[in-house]
Amino acid sequence: MTTIDLLTVIYGTVIGISLGLTGGGGSIFAVPLLIYGLHSGVREAVGISLAAVGATALFGALMQLRPGQMEAKTAILFALAGTAGAPLGTWLGARVSDVVILTGFAAMMLAIGIRMWRQKSDSPVSAASGNRRNLCERKDDGSLIPGTRCIIALVTSGFLVGVLSGLFGVGGGFLIVPVLVLVSGMDIHRAVASSLLVISLICVSGVVSFIWQGGTIPPLLSLLFIGGGLLGMFTGSRLRKQFSPQTLRRIFAASMWGVGLFILTQNAMTAEGEKADPVVLKKEEIPDYVRDTGKSAASALGMSLKTMLSATMKEFGPVEAIKVCNHAAGPAAEAVTKQFKGGAEVRRTALRVRNPSNAPDKIDTFILHQFEKNFESGQDLPEQLVTRLEDGTYRHYQPLITQKVCLTCHGGKEAMSDPLRTALAELYPDDKATGFQPGSLRGVIRVDIKSKPDN
Repeated sequence: MTTIDLLTVIYGTVIGISLGLTGGGGSIFAVPLLIYGLHSGVREAVGISLAAVGATALFGALMQLRPGQMEAKTAILFALAGTAGAPLGTWLGARVSDVVILTGFAAMMLAIGIRMWRQKSDSPVSAASGNRRNLCERKDDGSLIPGTRCIIALVTSGFLVGVLSGLFGVGGGFLIVPVLVLVSGMDIHRAVASSLLVISLICVSGVVSFIWQGGTIPPLLSLLFIGGGLLGMFTGSRLRKQFSPQTLRRIFAASMWGVGLFILTQNAMTAEGEKADPVVLKKEEIPDYVRDTGKSAASALGMSLKTMLSATMKEFGPVEAIKVCNHAAGPAAEAVTKQFKGGAEVRRTALRVRNPSNAPDKIDTFILHQFEKNFESGQDLPEQLVTRLEDGTYRHYQPLITQKVCLTCHGGKEAMSDPLRTALAELYPDDKATGFQPGSLRGVIRVDIKSKPDN
């Protein structure tokens, strides 16, 4: 198991413990853990979060099916409304910038954290039948009276929670529990159990909508995350009995504030960095020699690597091809650079790299996100994007599209042979360049053009 695989299981376990302890919070933490801990893209993190949190919550709900621990009918009504709202949230998420999504996500975490911290230790529904703040009434035995006002309130609040679930990639547990308590007058312990069923159903809707709108969910990464989540759910459910509800609420409130502030800080740093990013040049602004040199150098490197790896793959198989790529890809880029006599320098980079030396800088990341936004919105990818640095250097970027032949080494790890997985783990212990689908954006070839080449 690689370092990334181990971290994935650990992060999944954290999510499961959170869900098991409080009936929420796992999804709140899943997205930032995936983005900042595993370096997933925002959209990919949303998809993995929906799948992993949904599966973990379903496991937890099945554990709570004993009589009296869950209000299944109320939960299902709430969840059906939520499943209707989740596609709207997913649709909005595909059309809102990453910075806006993450800022809204952080603001929601801070607000819910305040709400959790201020909640009194005694349940607000300890005398639900006499609490007029609840929109639903209950019988003396605590069972729900499904009046018109109650049903409308549950459907409306469920729909809004579903929208937030699809937009932020969360199951909504930290929203569902207080809503079920305040709207329906449900006991806090039953609300936690019922929340798990609601989360699982809302997440199913979110996953279906995410895939329907062109999103992809890496199978192996998701399965590892889910595996950790199931372990954490079992552990969290047991630990819940050891802490008072007020102690748990305040621990998670403080955790949510910490993560929310971290995201806001990261966003502020990203926004500051983007202010210094060069503007992408329009087609008519790109000098002919920059366009021609960039295309020529990128094509030369692409053809060199393709020829070398195809021949090795055909004669010796993918394991040897991986080894050849490990020691020959760098020299191949250097050889192409030498052809241009110092006028151009070529290299590969991506948001998810196999070799850490190919990691993107801030400008690369900006351009990669431009390509990614085009791809996710269904638009045709531009053949090239060009920027100009302050020192006058032009940067020419050509997208790398995942071909079917690439999937042998860059597809899902579950489809790879054991020798290939072993070779990747040995040569690239921090490999992130797997789980790609045919036609997806894998990275770019970058050509730095400092002057007009002589050739």
